[in-house]
Amino acid sequence: MGQARVSDIARELGISKASVSLALNNKPGVSASTREAILACKKRLESSSPAGTAASGAAGSRKQVNILMASRGMHNIQGAELDLWTDVRMVFDRTFREEGISLGLIYLDVRNDQEVQDAVRTCAADDIVGVILQATEFQDQDLAKFRGIRKPMIIYDFSCDYRFSDSIRPLSFICINNRQAVHLAVTELYQKGNRDIIYLGMDIPMYNYESRKRAFLEEWQQLGFSDHDARRRLIRCSDSIDGSYRFMKDYLQHNALPQAFLTESYHLSIGAIRALTEAGVKIPLDVSIVGIDKIPDYLTSGLNLTCIRISHTERARWAAKALLREMETPDADRLQLYVNCQLVPGQTVAVRSRNQEEGEPANFGS
Repeated sequence: MGQARVSDIARELGISKASVSLALNNKPGVSASTREAILACKKRLESSSPAGTAASGAAGSRKQVNILMASRGMHNIQGAELDLWTDVRMVFDRTFREEGISLGLIYLDVRNDQEVQDAVRTCAADDIVGVILQATEFQDQDLAKFRGIRKPMIIYDFSCDYRFSDSIRPLSFICINNRQAVHLAVTELYQKGNRDIIYLGMDIPMYNYESRKRAFLEEWQQLGFSDHDARRRLIRCSDSIDGSYRFMKDYLQHNALPQAFLTESYHLSIGAIRALTEAGVKIPLDVSIVGIDKIPDYLTSGLNLTCIRISHTERARWAAKALLREMETPDADRLQLYVNCQLVPGQTVAVRSRNQEEGEPANFGS
């Protein structure tokens, strides 16, 4: 094969073409591990035959795990701003290769019945020994479409109480502990005197985001506030970085600043901080911010964001281990595993006193 194309590398790794372009041109915007994976993929593609791509499985391989990248067109699994998928893919690839198993990658739109049927049929092949269903964008009814897969299967990044209607076969789910993530964020703000908190949520019906919204409502009521007060603090503002930037610019024109914002995703953290900084708002003196998901400082105007770290690679390791376990012992009990998150102190939360509303300045905390 000649020169590897950007689109080929992006398809091979399951990342955006923009991320590939940044790495190949030695520009900032991708992590060191992602850059390494892209360069290694380029070298591999250029030295292999046209048929030797990961999408079709390693030549001569007798065992393969398929990853089904099932989406609903929300473009949330991967993006040019923050590439989360490449490191996850590398964990899967490394773990299964150690067991002599190759990795297959299938993209499909779960709204397209033909694409779903083709994926289910592919997973029935004799050389397919397991399946990881990337279900980040799933809705509850989507899971039923994959009932035809009879191989060991892990549902990744989604959970529900559903069981296939035509069998009693339970499934294993590997998820983020969204409840704990929100608890850590609210506790960090509230214990440091930030009692007037606005929760900025994604305007997209996705399991992780909806779980975090429910967790915030529960957390706020446990602090002694009414359901009405909790709901008025929760704002569905956007589904993108640019959208959250526009939302915050408009918010600042029509509302007084709260003591703190809790942002539900990295999209909202980046967009909100950009708008606040442009408006001359001093973080954390004027407003504190805690974001869910860790992001590099160059995406937050140089601010060291206090955040809730979600270990995407750790979740992938657990998913791979769980699948290997079910492949080895088909009758093993199924798992519903919620991977914990971690508070990472930064410099965007102020310690506020009770009489600060009367004009007393805030102290700088984490």
